[in-house]
Amino acid sequence: MNRLPAPKKPYVKPVAHLSEANLEMAKAALWYDRRVPGLGDRWLRALEAAQSKIQHQPQLGAPHRRQTRTWRVPKFPYRIVYREEPDRILILAFAHDKRRESY
Repeated sequence: MNRLPAPKKPYVKPVAHLSEANLEMAKAALWYDRRVPGLGDRWLRALEAAQSKIQHQPQLGAPHRRQTRTWRVPKFPYRIVYREEPDRILILAFAHDKRRESY
């Protein structure tokens, strides 16, 4: 019996963060958790889901400045600012919609 080869999984680039982005992520998680217990965890899960989407389809984000893209974090007023590089997806910032418009 002839078996067809299993389809190859598409290459998925790893995600890396600038240290400043990690700090923004942690600060926001603490802020949310202080307001509503457990909300910081929901924030982190929303980020994880958004980053997975970016990782699998990096061109989905809206073009932004300096060869970057942005992707909205569902249910939170944040955008992920990232750049696709040859060997990874680099998260540059977690930008709040009401602050730091210069991202």
